[in-house]
Amino acid sequence: MTTINPLLKELDQEALTTRKMLERVPTAYFSWQPHKKSMTVQQLATHIAELPGWVTMAVTTDGLDFAANPYKQEEVHNTNELLDDNRQARNDAVELLHYIIKQYNLKD
Repeated sequence: MTTINPLLKELDQEALTTRKMLERVPTAYFSWQPHKKSMTVQQLATHIAELPGWVTMAVTTDGLDFAANPYKQEEVHNTNELLDDNRQARNDAVELLHYIIKQYNLKD
């Protein structure tokens, strides 16, 4: 078993939980804010949907500088787009981790 296999397993487990949550985000309430200083439900859910993409970012960059590279959220218009973005971010992360396994042949 490689060092990355536990990461793949955890990514799959988290993906199931995240999808269940995202499936319950109603498009009709995208503009609602839990508090006047909070992001909208759409912004909060989009952030959650994009989180698996941070795996790719963490592996492929030397660091994160929001001043030099401001964070720009994907624009989603409904719950299905949230789910699609999450699926794509997860698939990209899994593909990258598999590439690392194959390319570098990591061993315990």
